[in-house]
Amino acid sequence: MRINLLIAFLGFWVALIPFLPIQRGSTQTLLLSMAGLAIAVLALWSLRESTSG
Repeated sequence: MRINLLIAFLGFWVALIPFLPIQRGSTQTLLLSMAGLAIAVLALWSLRESTSG
């Protein structure tokens, strides 16, 4: 359970990378953001599934 929360937290921060003023407008950072967001959503979804039953 804690591992899923950690993965969701890390994925959420990876998703915020394009909004940081490091590299704006890069396709690679946009793809990394989308991947991080997908990882966060999947981790939270699997956490919800494991706690519901």
